Amino acid sequence: MKKQLLFYLIIFCALVISKESYSQNWQRVGSGLPSHFANSNNEIIEFNGNMYSVGYVYDGISTYTPKVFMLSGGTWSEVGSGFTTTTTAGVYNIKAITEFNAELYIGGNFIMNNGVDAEFYDVAKWDNLNSRWVPVGDGTGDGVVNELTVFNSKLYAGGDFGDLGAAGTNNIAVFDGTSWGTVGTGMSIEAVALEDPDQISSMVVYN
Repeated sequence: MKKQLLFYLIIFCALVISKESYSQNWQRVGSGLPSHFANSNNEIIEFNGNMYSVGYVYDGISTYTPKVFMLSGGTWSEVGSGFTTTTTAGVYNIKAITEFNAELYIGGNFIMNNGVDAEFYDVAKWDNLNSRWVPVGDGTGDGVVNELTVFNSKLYAGGDFGDLGAAGTNNIAVFDGTSWGTVGTGMSIEAVALEDPDQISSMVVYN
């Protein structure tokens, strides 16, 4: 009986030590991220061994600017530039980021001037060779891309838009790596309330 009791006591102590050894607390991840970015961080992903975060930054005075940040070596740094600023919170915003065909794509409600291409909107791809954001098709013009999801080797965009690179996409579109196309007849979503916009806010791959 004593041997059995001693055995259970050893097991219990081992479990307690194990629990204490693996207990963790939340900690700040990296340095250099603007404090006013925290409240607008919309999505975080891992890509090529680095962490990326998207949203917008408030300068603490009057302007809001869409931003993409990358965490590498413990420090956050801005990825690219050229996003148009605004004086109204949430008007311009990067809402989605994903990897597609080993490249980085973002979506949202933004205007981009990269100094080379004509002004473009709402969807962009990172050109690593030239270190700038480049257009993906025609953008949405006056809409917003809320979500980007990869399914069956194609990139799907959902949001609130009429035409995304192809006529009649109607809130959801698919990109095959070259051009945008429709997904059926799109989706017409009835607003539940006046303050609730008719748009796709999220998508997921299931089965």
